[in-house]
Formats: sequence, structure tokens, C-alpha cells
Amino acid sequence: MSAAPGKDLAALEALAGMVFEAELARLDALSRALADRKADLAALDGARRKRAEALAGDCGADDLAFITGQDARWSGWLGRERARISREVAEIAARREAQRLRAQTAFGKRDALRMIREREAARARQVAARVAE
Repeated sequence: MSAAPGKDLAALEALAGMVFEAELARLDALSRALADRKADLAALDGARRKRAEALAGDCGADDLAFITGQDARWSGWLGRERARISREVAEIAARREAQRLRAQTAFGKRDALRMIREREAARARQVAARVAE
């Protein structure tokens, strides 16, 4: 160890803090991506509800999309799109959980280094106080 272990610990703590901040930034990005994809799902569900309400009154008798079969094609696409986005939501949620664990570990390392540095600083103050007596 060098002549100034407190400075080494402070530098290591600062590095651990940077790592923690980077892990938090990655976690935040994944959280935003997850929220965006969930919003996409909600929009699809809203479109499906809106279309169902439009067809509810006259069962589509006057609706050109319904009569020509385009409504069924759209409904099929909607189901496939919803399934695709649901898979993405599950994938992002899994990546977010893994990132949350990495951020938690980085926080623990940073916090442990802070406690060690504080303990070493207290010990150095005690030694300095004894020398001063």
C-alpha cells in the first residue's frame, strides 16, 4: 500500500461512485424503454377498444373495412404486434432486473468503501490525538 492509504481509499471510493452512477444510468435507460413499450401496448389496447366500440352499434353493417375483410386483417396484425411487443416487454424487464442487481452491487461496493474510509479516517484521528497528548 502507498504512504497515504486514506487517499487510495478515497480514490477507490470515487471510482466506485462513478461505476455506481453508470449502472444507475443504464438502469434508468432500461426503465424508460420498458415504460415506452408498455405505453405501446396500452395504445394498441386502446385502438382495439375504440374499434370494438365503433362496430358495436350496427355490427359493422355500414363499415367498409369490416365489409371488405380489412378489419379482420387489422385485427390479426394487432394480435401479432401485441405479441411481439409483449415479448419485448418481457425481454426488457429481464434485462432491467439484471441491471438492477448490478446497480445494487455497485451501490454496496461504494457504500462499503465509504465505511472503510470513514473507519480509517477515525482511526487516523485517534492516532493523531494520542500522539498530540
